Amino acid sequence: MGIVGAIRDLLVSAAQLMSTNPFQPHVRIRVGLGGRMLCLVALLLAGTTASPAAPFRGVMHEITASVRADADSPFLRQDQSRDQSQDQTATLTAVLRISFHALESRFYGKVPVRFENASLRTASPEQTVWAETKCHHERGLPKVTVLSVDGSVGTADNAKATPAPAAITMISARARELGRHLPLDEVAAASALQGDEDANGSVMRFRARTTQSRLIVEIAIHTRACVAAE
Repeated sequence: MGIVGAIRDLLVSAAQLMSTNPFQPHVRIRVGLGGRMLCLVALLLAGTTASPAAPFRGVMHEITASVRADADSPFLRQDQSRDQSQDQTATLTAVLRISFHALESRFYGKVPVRFENASLRTASPEQTVWAETKCHHERGLPKVTVLSVDGSVGTADNAKATPAPAAITMISARARELGRHLPLDEVAAASALQGDEDANGSVMRFRARTTQSRLIVEIAIHTRACVAAE
């Protein structure tokens, strides 16, 4: 019968109580304020029937990242003084803070992404950092901040050597924080959002750069259309 049927039966019983008593036609049963409110609520609920969820067109977001050296990075200058076959490679971990709040999908947290032996001369392949699994109404783009970049840079020949030889450079870059000293190697925004498109939808890109080591973390926010139930 379900909850709607039970409420409808309750409404009928309440109506009978408020009507004339069949055994004493001239006597009416008084119902208090609480009973009247209950009957009103039952009437409203009984008139409400469950309807199938209406589909709607929404979006889903995915965030990807890649790493490379800036054109004036000291690591690329080192490459020019040696055999081109010994490109500088980096093993880095970047930590991203992601904030997004829609009616149907919410997320806030720090997400790490690791780049293993990535060539710094060209951008490394894009890696998925975070992706939504639920279609939702359009509520703008997720907010993404690169908080830190840590790791090491060396040639492909010695990047995995243990202990690290002198040719290995350790990276420890941080974003600026209130109440703390400025980091020696600061992670700073290097570009504003730039629009683009791919086969799946629109893409917004921006870059964060380390001020001393001159490494660039490229962030892409992909938006694709979807259809889901309300």
